[in-house]
Amino acid sequence: MTESRYFARLLVYIHQNPQRHGLIDDYRHWPYSSYGVFTGDGVTFVKRDVVREWFGDVGELLDAHQAMLDVDDVRRFVDED
Repeated sequence: MTESRYFARLLVYIHQNPQRHGLIDDYRHWPYSSYGVFTGDGVTFVKRDVVREWFGDVGELLDAHQAMLDVDDVRRFVDED
């Protein structure tokens, strides 16, 4: 897996985590998430364009977030000591 594809999958995993763990019903509304920064058009210091390129474009970023990722999808990359 290329580095950008890995980071793209990891970002989706991180964004979905609050919902996965029952902290909120919809991860898109988690107030501490960067999801809105990457999907929105507001002023930001975050390198939004770099992140969008990991997915291809903002449409593909949104598509990637539609399905819940399986934890096993990224588990091999996460150190759970």
